[in-house]
Amino acid sequence: MTPVNSRLVRLGPLILLLIALVANWPLFVYSMKFDNLDQYLPWRLLVGDCIRNGMLPVWNPYTHLGYPLHADPQSGAWYPIVWLIGGLSGYNVYWIHFEYILHVWIGGFGMYLLIKNYIKNADIALLAGISYMLSGFFTGNAQHLTWIISGAWWPFIILFFMMMMRTQHWKYALLLALVYFMMLTGGYPAFSIVTAYILIATAVIYLVIQRRNKSFCISLLKNGAVAGTGTLLISSVMLVSSYISFQLAGRAEGLSKDLAMANPFSPQAMISFLFPLASIRNPEFFDTDISMSNGFFGLLLLIGFIYSFFRKKSKAEWIILIGSILFLMAAMGKYTPVRSLMFDYLPLMKLFRMPSLFRLFAISGFIILGAKSLIQLKEKISSHIIFAGFLIIYIVSILFFISKNDFSLPDKFSEIFSSTFTTGIVLQAAVMILAIILISIFNKKKWPVYLLSVDLIFSAWICAPVTLVNSIPVQEANHYITNLDHGFPLPSSGSMQNYRDRENTFGPFWCNLGILKKQTIYDGYNNFQTKQYNGFEQLPHFKYVLKNPLAYFTSSEKAKLYIDENDTTAIYSDSSFIYLDKKPEVAVSQKMNNTVVFTLFKPNAITLKTHTSNGYITLMQQFDENWTASIDDKATEVFRSNRFNMSLYLTEGDHEIKFTYHDRRITIAIWISVISLLLISLFLLTKGTRNISAFQKH
Repeated sequence: MTPVNSRLVRLGPLILLLIALVANWPLFVYSMKFDNLDQYLPWRLLVGDCIRNGMLPVWNPYTHLGYPLHADPQSGAWYPIVWLIGGLSGYNVYWIHFEYILHVWIGGFGMYLLIKNYIKNADIALLAGISYMLSGFFTGNAQHLTWIISGAWWPFIILFFMMMMRTQHWKYALLLALVYFMMLTGGYPAFSIVTAYILIATAVIYLVIQRRNKSFCISLLKNGAVAGTGTLLISSVMLVSSYISFQLAGRAEGLSKDLAMANPFSPQAMISFLFPLASIRNPEFFDTDISMSNGFFGLLLLIGFIYSFFRKKSKAEWIILIGSILFLMAAMGKYTPVRSLMFDYLPLMKLFRMPSLFRLFAISGFIILGAKSLIQLKEKISSHIIFAGFLIIYIVSILFFISKNDFSLPDKFSEIFSSTFTTGIVLQAAVMILAIILISIFNKKKWPVYLLSVDLIFSAWICAPVTLVNSIPVQEANHYITNLDHGFPLPSSGSMQNYRDRENTFGPFWCNLGILKKQTIYDGYNNFQTKQYNGFEQLPHFKYVLKNPLAYFTSSEKAKLYIDENDTTAIYSDSSFIYLDKKPEVAVSQKMNNTVVFTLFKPNAITLKTHTSNGYITLMQQFDENWTASIDDKATEVFRSNRFNMSLYLTEGDHEIKFTYHDRRITIAIWISVISLLLISLFLLTKGTRNISAFQKH
């Protein structure tokens, strides 16, 4: 590779940021699409609104009739960056765009530092950082913000783990704990699980290789214990929430193998190494979702990776190569036995689907091996021959596919989304031919190395309408968010059957509308559903209960003990009937005009005023042992009704009722996390690392 001056080396992080902005220019014009708007933005809006109103983000009352928000591992409830954005300003469309670009840059910066430390070549490290942050994982899974966050912190985890082994210093063990905490709280859980296996397996391999070096083995075990203990302490609140999630969620028992194999990186998706746009068209052919079929990581690093098969490799490189190939096979799901064996024999591997997520680890390994190869590769001979081969492939592809009947060029940028597989091949081939020509010119004239990433930038541009943005201007999408109520208004009083998700959509928003509009709905768009809700939804009287408002009164004679789940006779004739798990001895109800009025409705605190005869007040929120209640400031028992809701017994008269959600386990855990985080950060600042660039000395 052509060397660059030291000034450009020092500007590496800034160059990465500039390229991340240029490659993602559609985000400055159009709004993001899919899950980023339908899930992550509503959840982050609620987390931010809770924080700014002085509450912990522990309960979501607006979806699936209420559930513990903190127990949803993708909610971002404990992710520091979500707290910063949500707590300081609150989320909108611009902030979700910012968070995406921020993590793209973090991922690129992490890979830049990792490669710079590994091969001591800043030019190639910069190219590797660009290749990583614009790879098919980031551009393909742009809608899955938790995946992007996991990818952002992954290189830092490997960097600090490697430095911990190389220097045998505890400070890298603490830094490893910090970045693992960031992945754990902000990322998709599967990546944290797989990462833990990778670290443990790598440590075991090196303990075996270095078994005669007692000093190394003892140091690795000690620092591993420091990293593990530090992670457990600062991640206490997330681990407690995960434990609660295991208790509550219907998926905690594990998925079926067929579901776990859904959405692989199929063998036919390997075409994305050359034609990323074509790979995200025609999902039937690729047997996967369009977000899962892109593995592109740039032509230069691909050349380097191919060359790595033909050069001498160190033990570490053999480990990386074998591991990367195994992860690629795991990403292929049902097409190889690897993912199936993981499912059958490794703990926690039954908890997640979409095998394509394993391609992150494969792509990372390919980039590391490719970067090392580029140092040895003769530019003026081998790389030019390979480039000539690529040119022939792309030219032949264009000539062949333009003859197809379904080929037609899109009239404008946003119409790339509806282009055919054939059109995708032609567009990608044309872009890559232009990129190869520019790379050859830049390389020959000794331009800065970051200009050799034009193929990645071009590919990010043409893939954007498919996986990154929709056709709605970002200003228009954000206008809807700015007009929302970011407080906690009192709920509407109508029948709950009238409030469901995906009705009365507005702008680009069509899911989790209850959170956006601060109105409780009985369904929602979220994979996290409790076993209790799933059971309630299957009961024959589910639809009758929904005829009631969010809070309603039931006279004492209309409350029955739950004996037969199929008994809907009473509730069929009168939806105010409730079925109790246990029923206290109560007085006979007197006829009078009963009224139930909300005076406060916040996620963790709900207050009502009632004027009723003897009977029960039912709040259509999910029963949870951490909800407590008082009547006229006197604690009272909360009964589970209809196998799901919360009910209180009332005597005749006027009353003020307060429901309060408080989980003591979370309170203790968050204090442990905060104190541990502060102590570790203070320790590192006073006695730890001086400068990341100092890594190069080792």
